[in-house]
Order: sequence, then structure tokens, then C-alpha cells
Amino acid sequence: MTSRRTRALGLAAVGALATVAVLGLGAEAVMAQPEEQHRRLSGSMFASMKAEVDAGRAEILDYYHGDKELLDIEDLGRHDNDMVIVSKMAERIAKTKLREKQDRAFSGNKWVIGHLGSSVTAGHDGFGTTAYPAAMGRALGPIFEKVGLNLDVRNAAVGGRGPWMEGSICLENQLGDDVDIIVREWEYWSLEDGSQDFGIHQDDASPGTAAVEFFLRQALRLSNQPAVHFMKLTAGHKREGEVTPHSKVLAADIFDTHGPLHSYSRFAINGLTSFGNPFDHLREQYEDEPRGRRRDGGKSSCSASDKPNVADCPVIWEKQDGYHERAQYLGYDEAKYPTMFRNQPIVTQQLYVNWHPAVLGHEVTGNQLAYLYSRHLSEALDKLDKLYSELHTGDELDTLTAMEKALALEVAPEDLPAPQACEETWCEYNVKCAYSTAPHWGEGGTIEDWVYEEDTSTWTRDGPPFGPGTGRQPWSAEDQAVCDLAEADPEDSQSVNACFKTLMMHSQLDEKRGASGHKKDGRLQLKIDNSEMFKCMLVVGENTYGWTKPTVLANWHYDMKFYLNGEPITKEQYKITHKGHQQYAVFDLRELMGGACRREDVILGIEVDPLPVDELHQLDACTTRQGNCAAHHEWGGYDSKLCGKNGDGECGKYKAFRDADEVRAVVSYIFAY
Repeated sequence: MTSRRTRALGLAAVGALATVAVLGLGAEAVMAQPEEQHRRLSGSMFASMKAEVDAGRAEILDYYHGDKELLDIEDLGRHDNDMVIVSKMAERIAKTKLREKQDRAFSGNKWVIGHLGSSVTAGHDGFGTTAYPAAMGRALGPIFEKVGLNLDVRNAAVGGRGPWMEGSICLENQLGDDVDIIVREWEYWSLEDGSQDFGIHQDDASPGTAAVEFFLRQALRLSNQPAVHFMKLTAGHKREGEVTPHSKVLAADIFDTHGPLHSYSRFAINGLTSFGNPFDHLREQYEDEPRGRRRDGGKSSCSASDKPNVADCPVIWEKQDGYHERAQYLGYDEAKYPTMFRNQPIVTQQLYVNWHPAVLGHEVTGNQLAYLYSRHLSEALDKLDKLYSELHTGDELDTLTAMEKALALEVAPEDLPAPQACEETWCEYNVKCAYSTAPHWGEGGTIEDWVYEEDTSTWTRDGPPFGPGTGRQPWSAEDQAVCDLAEADPEDSQSVNACFKTLMMHSQLDEKRGASGHKKDGRLQLKIDNSEMFKCMLVVGENTYGWTKPTVLANWHYDMKFYLNGEPITKEQYKITHKGHQQYAVFDLRELMGGACRREDVILGIEVDPLPVDELHQLDACTTRQGNCAAHHEWGGYDSKLCGKNGDGECGKYKAFRDADEVRAVVSYIFAY
């Protein structure tokens, strides 16, 4: 296999040889005096574009008073694999300019940056329109326009999402097959959290290493073999000599020459941190200054051990990013609502709200990303300017054709190495998905797309989990009336705050969706495309719903029945993962059907059949925890309303209030491989 690094050994040689092949030029004519040619042609269109891009970068830098350290987001420093991004940007620009010459109506190519994560990346406790992906887009989009590329920013983050399953699978459904960079929030969990029941790691491998490899392989199989950037957003910082946890994994597993995943180091992978290293110089600068704690509005002082955490202990109370009292864009029309800024200081003026960044914090991260990716863009234009000089023939169309062909050779996708830590069943094959949760940007299909054409059930298809009329609703006359009051009387803080919350709610994009049904809705039938089911494994699962699972949602251990091609599947023939919260059913179709799983239709039937209350009482579902009744065992993760105390004040069995007719199941994901 020829590596990308080998293909990139100096475009003065590789690119020139491509030109010989494309244009039939003599090698001597192409290679003669490249430095002289570069000096003569350095005024090319690419040099002019670079000047414009650099001017846009300078505006970001000026906004932070020239503080380059604050904008340096790469936690592990620069790596050679950064040049993969640079080369891909150069190839995309060259292709765009060639198309523009060939077709005046051409409106430019896209560059797609996709974001994955939880409520942090979704912008909860603030505005979806001010979350860092959107903030990055506002800063970076105009810079990309200068080179003829349309920046497409896709935020597929969902509140309450863990790192495993839907966070690592279905990337094509979530972000689209054409994504160029994936920014993956690495927050609050280890990447393997939630994967323990699936046995994804080889016997001698770490589950964490296997989870990283699994995610990388899902990402790198996409058509554009995107760069993968792991993003750390927590504000608690490392001590002297330590690095943030995600960078430990990347440094030890990938960038260490003896690391188990070192064979992936040739791909564009890196670790980013927003409030770690970039704030170190500010921490040091204000080390001896008294600093107030965010939690009580700055009234109490931060101890020396608290100070590294810039969320709880901002470096400057009045200017928590070091330079500004507030973000440039607050997420709403300030002309209409001029007093919201002072009414909502936590969201509009602080770096963090709680564990969620506030608008100012998201702005910092967005600008850091914009500064990083615009640097890659500037370097791509340097590369193009030099290549233009080396390959210039006197005819611009021929020159651009040669450039595009040379760069296409350099950025061609690489073969993936054999799985190093991840078990072959999971890592060797593509995973096909039905994915209903919003937002999603790809064409992989939703649950509704996988419903069998002969299905006669009355399950809701691809709706909010608790049925029509629940979930996110469109802007209504009632919403408008709330904000009309705020606009009419800016000093009425109650109306202003009510409007603020309404605007904030409607700015969020994420919503958990799926097919949902009760017992009365009959049997949902799903047709599984078996054309690429190399291992004949099928996983069907529900979403997460806040901190705990509502008691009206089915427990898949007890309240569900499954059928394969019309025949019941016994409980011994499939596996339910997890206790009560976010459950999945795992089916080994090869065990159930033999080799026919790849030749015959696979119709999975799902029914809700709630366990009667009198039988629930016989289960060991409740326990006493810290003086309160709590669900445990197969009911762990359910809302505390599930359990109650008996007449003696002791934690009793399952409460009898559950109405079997109200119990519903929600199917949000299907994974087939």
C-alpha cells in the first residue's frame, strides 16, 4: 500500500510528473528552475486569496488583542498529519477554480465540518445559534468564501448523549458521507462508556483503546476520509506535567511509535482543548489576583486549588475570556430586546453557565476553531501558489487541470490498517444504520425508511418519544405573544425573562425521535437490508431521556416481545444490554437463521407487552439508597417515582400506579452489520 505521506513527497516532483502525464510536457521544461518560476508567478490568484484569508485571520486575532496563545487550541501541538487537511483544502480549491473556468454558472464547492457531542456542543443552557459550531461558522464562513468554498457546518450534537453506540456509530446518517472534518466532543465520559456489554475489544486490548479505534474506523470509512479532532471543553485544568485525558489516550495509543494504534498516525487525527492550554498564560498572569467564584456571583473567593478551573474561577470576573464583557452575538435581536443582556448575565456575560459553556465560552471555542482551520486554509494557498508556479504552462486552464490531478493523487483515501484493538466483528465491516434522532444530515435512513411495506401497526413513525404534540414545537402564536410583551415593555423583567427562555428553547436543534408504540398499537415490523450484513448482527435500541428514564417507558427486559419473520424469539435467543436506562436488544441472526441471514428477507417484529403490576411486585426492583427509595438491577436508571416506601417506612416494591396501557416503547436506532 502506498501511503499518503509517500505520495506527498514534494509536489515539485510528484506534481510535476503528473503534469508530464497530463500535458505531455518534457520533464526538463516542468522541473527547470522552480524557485525562479515561483518568484515570477508568486502574484498568482492563490497569493491574492492568501492575502485575503490572512486578513480574515488577523481580524480574529485582533479581537483577542493579538493573543495567539488563547487561540492555540491544539492540545498535542502540530503533527505531520495536519498536512492531510492542508492538501485536501488545496485540492478542493484547485477543483473549484478549474470548474469556475469551465462553467461560469458554477457556484463553488463545499467544505463540510461536522460536530458530534452532547448538550455541551448542542448549546444547552444557551442558544443553539450561539453554540461553538455556529460561532465557528460565523467567523470562518466569510474566510472560506474568499477562496470560493462554501463552508457547511453541521451540528449533530444531542443533549444527554453518551459516547458509545449512537455517538460512535451512524456517522454517515448523522453528518453525511461528504464530511471533511469531524469535531468530536470528548466530555465527561471515557469513550468506551456504554460499550462494556458489547465486547468490542480484543482479549489483550484495552476497552478504551478499542473504543477509540472503533470510532476512528467508522469515521475514516466515509467517502472523504475526514480529519478527526477530539475536542475537550471542560474547564477543570491539568496540573503541572499532566495532559488532559483525551490527549493521554491519543498520545499513548496513536502518536507514540510503540502505541497500539500508531498505524493510524498517518491519518488526520488530533486532540483539541479550548479552556486548558489556551488559558494557561492568563491563569499565570492573574495567579495572584483575588478571583470570585461563579457559583455565588463572585462573592466568595477562589482557593489556589480552585483557580485552574476557569469555569468556577474566571481569570477576570468582568472579562471572563480575558478580553470581553460579552460575546459579539448573543443569540437574539438586541434591538428588539435591549434589556435581556442585563437580565440574563449568567448566559450572556459569563464563560460558563454550569458544566455548559455560556455564550461567551462558546464564542471563544468557535473562534479558536476558526483560527485553526483558517491557518490550514492559508497553508493550502501557499501550497497552491507554489504548485501553480511549478506547473504553469502559459495556459491557465491546462495549469489548473494539472494541479487538480496532482493534488487528487495526493489526497486519495488510504486503506485502513487491520484492527489493532477492536474485535473484528465490530471493526472489520461497515455498519448500516437507521437513525431517527434530530438533527441528522445524511442519507442513511430513519426508522420509518426501514418499516416493512406490509406493516399494519399504528406505531408513530419518526416522531417525538411521547407521541404527537410532544417534543420540540414550531414557533406559535402563544410564543409570539410572550415576546411581544417583552418588546412592548423592556423593563418588565418577568416578560423579558419569559421571552428569553422561549427564544432559547426554539433555538435548539436536537430532539430525540423514533418509532413509538403501546401494546394497542400492535406489532411494528422492520425490514432489514441484508445485502451488507457480513456478520449478520442486528442491534435495536432506544434513546436516552434526561437524567432518568420515565416510568412510562418500557423495560426491554420485561415489557417487550420480538419476532423474526413472524416467529417468536425467546429471551434466551437475544441479549438486552444495560439495566433500565437506554437499552438495546442484540440479535445474532446467524445463530437464529444460519447462512440464510444473508440470502433471505429479515423481518423483525416488535411488540409492547407490559409486565402486569402484580408480577412487578415480585421483582427485586427497588432498594434504599442514601435514605431514599431507588430503582436498581434491571430497573436501574428509572425515575425515582418507580419506587416508594411501605407502611413501615421501608423501601417497598414497585409502585402499583403504572398503567399497562400507558407503557410505550421507543425505537430510535437500528444497527446492522
